[in-house]
Amino acid sequence: MLRVGITGGIGSGKSLVCEIFHHLGIPCYNADDNAKRLMETNQQIRQGIISHFGDEAYHPQGLNKTFIGNIVFKNKGALEKINFIVHPVVMNDFISWCSNFQNHPYMIIESAMALHKVVREFLDVIIVVLAPELLRIERVVMRDGLSQEEVTLRIKNQMEEPAMIKLADEVILNDGKTLLLPQVVTINNKILIKAGNGEIW
Repeated sequence: MLRVGITGGIGSGKSLVCEIFHHLGIPCYNADDNAKRLMETNQQIRQGIISHFGDEAYHPQGLNKTFIGNIVFKNKGALEKINFIVHPVVMNDFISWCSNFQNHPYMIIESAMALHKVVREFLDVIIVVLAPELLRIERVVMRDGLSQEEVTLRIKNQMEEPAMIKLADEVILNDGKTLLLPQVVTINNKILIKAGNGEIW
């Protein structure tokens, strides 16, 4: 069973691409959603964050998202520290999750961190989703209600697309003009061949 990572910058359309793979019968694990869950429930993560950022990082109701967000989206070093604390636990959770799908040729993890070493070493194939920056900003502004300046700041804290492409096994263009389904089907076939199952179309 292969492990496939789908990644890309904020607003690139990773979730949409994963939805298409899901409709092709491929189980998909959303690392960002599960990271949020684990930051609330996992004691190892909680202790690590409090140790580094102080008691204010959590309040009685759980993670102090406003406090953490104000730190990490303005400080790349702080964001990397959070990722270092959280993502090894997320990857262990992903591996446990994979055990539920032993009859599938491959699993997908959707993660903004898939190109970083702490995650990349777990993966057999990496797919990068690309989109023009102005379109990405527009998507996130509409989706999350953030300002253009806030989205631009988050983009600057992420890996640049040329660096992503160098680490990718496959690239999907989600520019609103190029059809996604043929790109996904082609990559799905390649992964099935790599997994030893041959083409299904």
